[in-house]
Amino acid sequence: MKYDVIFTALANDDFYKIIDFISIDSPQDALIFVGKLQSRIKNNLSVLPFSGVRYQNEIRYFIYDNYVVVYEPIEKEKQVLVYHISQASKQ
Repeated sequence: MKYDVIFTALANDDFYKIIDFISIDSPQDALIFVGKLQSRIKNNLSVLPFSGVRYQNEIRYFIYDNYVVVYEPIEKEKQVLVYHISQASKQ
């Protein structure tokens, strides 16, 4: 059964920050990249919600193209809450 992937307000703010950063060089590339990043997160976590590295309690993370995605799978609700997306070099 697929899980619903939900981006929190903080995660959505992170997407806007990524767009702002990449837009300095190429606004079009920024939108394309964030679209791919969102799709990758949803596609991966909807079918493999427990696949990332366990960080703390049930909080997990995985890395995609130098970005760390922090999330929590909630088995009872069949949901994944994505909390934060950040450049790996800023961690």
